Amino acid sequence: MLKVLGLFVTMAAASLIGTYYGGLPAKRVRDLEEIKKLLTYMREEVRYASTCLSEVLYIASGRVASPYKEMLLAMCGDMTANEREAFFSIWQRNVRNFLAKTVLDKATIEYIADIGASLGYLDANMQIIEFDRHIDYVSEALEATKQTAKEKGRLFRTLGVLGGILAVIILI
Repeated sequence: MLKVLGLFVTMAAASLIGTYYGGLPAKRVRDLEEIKKLLTYMREEVRYASTCLSEVLYIASGRVASPYKEMLLAMCGDMTANEREAFFSIWQRNVRNFLAKTVLDKATIEYIADIGASLGYLDANMQIIEFDRHIDYVSEALEATKQTAKEKGRLFRTLGVLGGILAVIILI
């Protein structure tokens, strides 16, 4: 009886691990969609309202989900508390701190951290062009991730179940 219970637990654990890793690509897609939405909101605020960067961040924070909302609010707080600190360093620090908690890969996080270098010191038209360039990059990454997400999700779930079956066979 105990052996059967152990086999069942082994099979269930392997299946759950496969399901967990199978869901990561879909979470990556949602994160990239949220970043694209964030950059689009920021671009439109600069384009139509011509507001300053701290207000752009605050307004955009009301339209995006966590952890992006908290990241933008932390940037606003840092900008008011540290008026002498460059926007680029505030942006980089907060992006690295908050996006480390997501499923995004390091290359994407570093790209987003480098976006801050082109914000805050250009005129409105140049900032809009920079936002468009960054939105295009995120859109391309999003499309590439969407293509592989379905395949990888199914693959990981299948490997989890098959790994569980293999473990059960070995334990018998």
